[in-house]
Amino acid sequence: MEGIYVRGDKDVYRPGEDSLLLLSHIIRTDLPDMDLYIDFGCGSGIQAIGLGRRRLYTLALDINIHASKACVENSTRNGVDGYIDVMTTPRYLDMLREDLSILVVCNPPYLPVDQDDGESIAWAGGEGGLETVISLINSLSRFRHVEAYIVLSSYTDLSRFKEVCVLAGFRIREVDKLIFPGEHLFLFQLTK
Repeated sequence: MEGIYVRGDKDVYRPGEDSLLLLSHIIRTDLPDMDLYIDFGCGSGIQAIGLGRRRLYTLALDINIHASKACVENSTRNGVDGYIDVMTTPRYLDMLREDLSILVVCNPPYLPVDQDDGESIAWAGGEGGLETVISLINSLSRFRHVEAYIVLSSYTDLSRFKEVCVLAGFRIREVDKLIFPGEHLFLFQLTK
């Protein structure tokens, strides 16, 4: 994975094609100069490590303590721990000042599966696969300048996603995709 080595356990999402789609964009794209870079739902930390390799100070956030620990260990293993701070929080971005310009990368749980059915929090996205995504968009809408990259699936309710983005004041465009038999993965850019 682009020379990045990550480990985790059964409680941490293992990077897959969706993670690589986002990581590839982070590594190969000219990213704007922002006050803060955020890996939202950091999991193993692969996206934060990609940002850290570019010497961009990154705040890695996850609700899962196991993911936060894996992110810390993996950022140290990849020699970028000086560029990454990790927080375990259910409060998302509410603790940050609204006047910051931020770039957010997110590979959220996007499959339309109810977490109450015992499904994994790492990939079960609730109704329409958008539970985490809608919370993220609502949190991002209060910032003055935002650029976000979000991975979603053709199984996700993409019409509702686009509607929520527009209502929150974001411009949205598809920047990349992977096509598999039966499923497409999309990388969307949101700007405000």
